[in-house]
Amino acid sequence: MIYLVGVDARFQYVNESSEHHPEELRDILNAFLEETEIDLVAEDFEDEYREELEVTEVVGQTVALDHSIPHRYISPDPSECDEYDILPHAELQEQKEMFGWSGREYEDALADNDGRREEFIMEAVRNDLNEEKNVLLICPDRNVEGLCDLLEEDSYEYEIVDELTDDE
Repeated sequence: MIYLVGVDARFQYVNESSEHHPEELRDILNAFLEETEIDLVAEDFEDEYREELEVTEVVGQTVALDHSIPHRYISPDPSECDEYDILPHAELQEQKEMFGWSGREYEDALADNDGRREEFIMEAVRNDLNEEKNVLLICPDRNVEGLCDLLEEDSYEYEIVDELTDDE
C-alpha cells in the first residue's frame, strides 16, 4: 500500500526564513504515523534545493527518524534527469520565454515533464510496493494525480493522506 502526501516544497523544509508551513506537515505526518504502520518514508526533495535554500531540516526525514522508520530520498539526480528527460521547472520557464510559448504550450510542456517525473518516482518505489511494504510518499502536490493514475494502471492500492498546496 502506498500513502501519498502531496506538498508544495515550502512545507518540506526548515531554514532561516521558514514560517509555519513545515510545522503543518510535521503535524500531519506525526498524526498519520501514530495511526498507520509504515515500512518506508520516501520523499521527493532535490539536493540542489537543500543547498540553494540553506535547509537545516527536511521535515519528512526528521519525522521518519523520530518514528524509527527508514527514509529514502527518491529525487532524480542529474544523470537520471537526463535519462528520463526531466527538466527543472525554471528551465521550462526559460524555454517558454525563449520560444514564445503560449500559456497552453507551457502547461502542456509542464504536464509532459511532470509525467516523466512521476514515472521516475514510480520506478523508485516499485520494488517496495512489490514486496508489499507500506510506503508513505511525500511528493510535489502537482504530481499526486498523475501518480494515482500510474498506481491504478499497475493495480497498486493507494490512499491520499493530505495535500498541502501554496493556495493554503
